[in-house]
Amino acid sequence: MAYVNSVVSVLALSIGAATASLVACSGNNGDGTPSGDPYAGIGGGGGAPFFSTGGVPVGTGTTALPPPTTTGTSITPPVGAGGTPPVTGTGFPTFGAGGTPPVTGTGLPPAAGAPPVVGAGGATAVGGAPGGGATGVGGSSTGAGGASTGTWDPTANLDANGNLIPPATGAGFQLLTPTFDLEPGQEIYNCFHVATPNTAVFPVGEWDSQMSPGSHHFILYRSDADATATQAGVLTSGACTQGFGGSTWLYTMGAPRGHLLMPDGVAMELTPNEHIDFDMHYINTGADVIHAHIGLNVNKVKAAMYQKADAEISFNTGIFVPPMGTQTVSGTCPAVPGASYFLMQTHMHKHGTLATISRVLANGQMGEELVHTTNWDSPEVKIWQQAPFFTFNPGEHFAYSCSYKNDTSQIITVGISAATNEMCMMETYFFPAAASTPQCN
Repeated sequence: MAYVNSVVSVLALSIGAATASLVACSGNNGDGTPSGDPYAGIGGGGGAPFFSTGGVPVGTGTTALPPPTTTGTSITPPVGAGGTPPVTGTGFPTFGAGGTPPVTGTGLPPAAGAPPVVGAGGATAVGGAPGGGATGVGGSSTGAGGASTGTWDPTANLDANGNLIPPATGAGFQLLTPTFDLEPGQEIYNCFHVATPNTAVFPVGEWDSQMSPGSHHFILYRSDADATATQAGVLTSGACTQGFGGSTWLYTMGAPRGHLLMPDGVAMELTPNEHIDFDMHYINTGADVIHAHIGLNVNKVKAAMYQKADAEISFNTGIFVPPMGTQTVSGTCPAVPGASYFLMQTHMHKHGTLATISRVLANGQMGEELVHTTNWDSPEVKIWQQAPFFTFNPGEHFAYSCSYKNDTSQIITVGISAATNEMCMMETYFFPAAASTPQCN
């Protein structure tokens, strides 16, 4: 099964609280109790940035850089001797601390019978067979702040004042949060409750965001039951508590500029005037007042026909690392039958030493390891941008695990602080969306 092995930096999510056991996707806990609000009862300081885009290559092993690719409508690449040009995976915001924009790879189509060309700083691109073969696949970029796909430029689509330019009429809409101030050393959690302006179902082909300096991260949730949400929007103090994972999860970012581009013909749907919440975490580590706000472009899918995408998210709260000790926590999630997965990633904090996602075969045997990361601040993300996407065979599922080493004299538990708490998460995106998001056990 062909897939893209992309080493990219995953976002470092700060969740404002958690439930008592394993919160799985959008279902129940591992002890059989209903899944609750993951924000409840978690204390601590600010977490590390989540899903950031743009960064300097960081991490262990070989770093794959993406060859140039097109965005928007799908283009049929020319087939010739040696295969079609390499194509990278989807641009996806990932955990990280932010940084400079990633470098575009230089993967080129291999000549007939010749070995694939290696992208600058990246892994060898997989080329087509001599005499015309399958599309070659190139590596993607790595960065402490995350990665973007192909030729996406985080400095693009900004006006002369550096503000995000709204989509053209008919191509999408822009959501802007109110501006709020942070004094030096101040940490703030705010929630912006807003109803989207679309009056019909709106298929989102790309999320494109900009956060003012000092941003730690924000998460975008569906919140249909949030009566506070209006088209004008309401800003409240404290983290949003409208749910976690599964169909509530839309997008997240931890870098000043980031985006999530769906594969061609794939979209996440918003219902008419959908109620959504911006869960915002800001930390002012500088000496000046920060005037904080977030701009988000909601861009319409370019294809006339599309398949609906969804997210499958798991949040493990069984973390209890003793002083000067170690621990490994794990979980399993069912695969969505017939679904094509286009992104998989994990998330830990600074005491994490290893996070993995693996296929589990129908006979219970462990299959191939899909994600392997030892750098919590620049983890691996697996991306499949084009067919063939990643699929599971009947009866298969996937497992994830996180290992920790506590070098302090305090017990480390699940929480929002990247310095004093830990997290173990698995995030996947897939299409077509299922009738209901499956529950992890």
